[in-house]
Amino acid sequence: MTSEVVLDTHYIGKVLPDGHLEIPETVIDQMGLKHGDEVAIVLHKATSIDSEAPIPEEARVLIQELIGTPKSLKETVEALTIIATQMMPQKKQQHLSHLLWKNQDGTITPKEEGELDALVTEGQEAILCKAKGILALKHLGVDIIPDLGARVRGK
Repeated sequence: MTSEVVLDTHYIGKVLPDGHLEIPETVIDQMGLKHGDEVAIVLHKATSIDSEAPIPEEARVLIQELIGTPKSLKETVEALTIIATQMMPQKKQQHLSHLLWKNQDGTITPKEEGELDALVTEGQEAILCKAKGILALKHLGVDIIPDLGARVRGK
């Protein structure tokens, strides 16, 4: 089985004493990076989750709701990024599409209608959870969709 190469990712890194940036091995592996590869880097100073640099209460509530009490900023960003980028499994998405077509054609059974309602509800809850994850990340200084505003405005 071939693994997919990730072309874009977000992570919390550190500036090392020599001025270089730390890139975790997992990111290097995910992106298939090799010595000498050039990468584009957008830097944002991340907000701390500790009391030295407090984040808004709204963000604290979102983080608590989504992941509980994190041990570190890195753990928080990783968990929120997973939440914000999760997709419905392909088989479940295909089943949902099939049921939507049957519903549109008027050939859906009552049992299938119950399945459709449950899948739609699950999808709506997932979208809400993703939005909360994106908002919490934004409060932490991590914008996983930085050009969304430009795309919406057509720029």
